[in-house]
Order: sequence, then structure tokens, then C-alpha cells
Amino acid sequence: MSRQIINLHSMRISILKGMFILLLGITNFSAIAQKYHLGVMIGASNYMGELSNQELNGNHYHFALGAIGRYNYSERFSFSSHIYYGKISGNDEDNSSDYWTTRNLDFRSNIFEIGIQNEFDLMVLDFKNDKYFTPYLFAGVSGYFFNPKTVVNNELVELQPLGTEGQEVLYAQMKKYKKYGLAIPFGGGLKYLVNENLNFGFELGMRKTFNDYIDDVSTLYPDVEALSLIDPLAGQLSFRSPELVSTSKGSNPVGQKRGNPDNKDWLFFGGITITVKLKNK
Repeated sequence: MSRQIINLHSMRISILKGMFILLLGITNFSAIAQKYHLGVMIGASNYMGELSNQELNGNHYHFALGAIGRYNYSERFSFSSHIYYGKISGNDEDNSSDYWTTRNLDFRSNIFEIGIQNEFDLMVLDFKNDKYFTPYLFAGVSGYFFNPKTVVNNELVELQPLGTEGQEVLYAQMKKYKKYGLAIPFGGGLKYLVNENLNFGFELGMRKTFNDYIDDVSTLYPDVEALSLIDPLAGQLSFRSPELVSTSKGSNPVGQKRGNPDNKDWLFFGGITITVKLKNK
């Protein structure tokens, strides 16, 4: 009987503790919710790499869209997360060098990014005290997913499975690249309070990746003749100079530069952000 009384007493204490924590949570929900914001990003995506002349080429900006969540944990610092979708592309036609123009490669890819970052407002935002505007900086970490493709005979063809630089086809020790990776997003933007609950912004952000195959181009030409014997399509898409009317390259450029593995590819997302502060109902 005494054990039952003790157990019953402990249960009552646990229930009271649980009710206290619940009441405390309900009491503070409004204050907590006021620090959370949800919204969207509408803008553009781009990339820098071998097929963009290592710059953000103006011909290859694409529409991008995303969802944003933000938590303000102090007056000037906030933590945010996002999911972005965009497209990237590149084409040797835009290159300033004749050598790379006659390489005659191109690609396109969808990009999906999931990321978290820390934001620092350069000024305090406080609508009640007429502080409506601030620039801000951000940095974080993200994961991205890509799948480079090109057009052959009016059909889109995935490049990664082909091993266009001989990966796993001619050179067993050279593994095919993964179609995902980690990146470091960083950049800045502007925030403007329309009212206490609505925030407009503009953000520009680069992504440093540790991957040089986002455009399917990185190292040297493989033995194109040997690759073509195994897979004619892989050989064709590895070395597309012969498709041009005039080219100075030979029929088998084995060992010549196809890319530059020392320059990793970069990603870009930027655009307008609209966020709404969550409120207790």
C-alpha cells in the first residue's frame, strides 16, 4: 500500500510539473511566435565555372523560387533556413577565348538547395521607433542537388552517367562525381519593415562549392577514340569540337585541357524576399 501511495504521489508531482511547463509555454507562446517569420524568395539563379568563363554570365540568369523561415534571437542577429529551386546553364559560345569556344560544350541543370545561415543586421529594426530599414550580412552552410544535361538530336541527355572524362569507363580508379554536395552560402541584402508584421527584402548570395563537375567539365580529355568504341554517345559529348564547321583541334585530344580542376564551381541565388511575422491567434 505504501508503495502505491508513493507512486501516486510521484505521479501527481509529475502531472503538476507537466501542467506548469505547459502553462508556461502557453504564456510565452505569443512572445516566442513574434520572433518567427515565414516567407518566400522570388528571384534568379546562376553559376560560375568552366562553361561561363568563370563569371556570372548575363545570358544565363534563370528564374528561381524558394521558401524562407527566420528566427530573430536578438535585436540584430537571426537564424534562418531556406529551400530554393532554380536553374543554371553555360555555353562555350559565350567564352572570350577561341580555345574554349572551339571546345563547343554546353549544359543545363536544375538546382535544389536546402540551407541554414546566420544573419547580422547592421542596424536595429524597430517599427515602433521608426527604424524601418537595415542592410544585413549572412553566412551559413547548404546542401545542393544538380544533374547536368545537354541537348543531342533535340533530346535532353544526362551527362553524369556517361563519364565524359572517362570516369569508370576508361579509368576505373576515377569515380563518377556525385550529383549533390555541400556549399558555403554568404552574401548580403536589405530588409525593410512595411509594418510590424510584414518585411520586404532584397538578397544576393554566392555559394562556394567544393565541386568542379556541376557543369560536367573539370580535368583533361580522355582517350576519345577508346571512349567512343565503348560508348559512342559518351565520346561525342566528351569532345564536341568536330561538330563545328572549322576547328583547330585534332580528332583525339587525349591529355589536353578540358577544364581547370583548380577553379571550383560557384552557385548564385538572389532576389526579393517577403516574410510575415507569426502571431499568436
